[in-house]
Amino acid sequence: MLMKKKISYEEAKRRVQSRISYERLKAIAVREKKDPGPARKHKKRTKPEKQMIEILSELGVLFEPEFSIKFGPDWRVFDFRVGDRLLIEVDGDFYHANEDTMQGLTHMHLRAKKNDYLKNIIAKKNNFKLLRFWASEINENREHVKQQIIDYLSDIMENKVG
Repeated sequence: MLMKKKISYEEAKRRVQSRISYERLKAIAVREKKDPGPARKHKKRTKPEKQMIEILSELGVLFEPEFSIKFGPDWRVFDFRVGDRLLIEVDGDFYHANEDTMQGLTHMHLRAKKNDYLKNIIAKKNNFKLLRFWASEINENREHVKQQIIDYLSDIMENKVG
């Protein structure tokens, strides 16, 4: 008959912790391999995202929806990439807590703000200009949104040529 060897509490704790660490490392390795952008390219778009697609199409610029940038073991997906150096984010007024339209922040809003801040840093570290537009801004002042995009693209062209 085989006898199971008794182990100390400390040894059991170490084995559990090493198993948890292994599971975490395994999860990171799996996450590292997957870029979420391509899977999201065919997702259903929000109304402001559809309006941004119309604006970009009217301007005749090539764009890529759901553009991913790797950040450590994780990825961040930006709404649109225009050309080589411009990213566009369409921020919903409620989810991203537009201070002009709402008061008081919930945990969800704080998490979205933190993610937005992180995306700003990631874009900058990867030499992208990030333009953010509120959904209400796209809906109410479409020409202004167009002009901001045109101005940025014009600046790029002048710097390339000049």
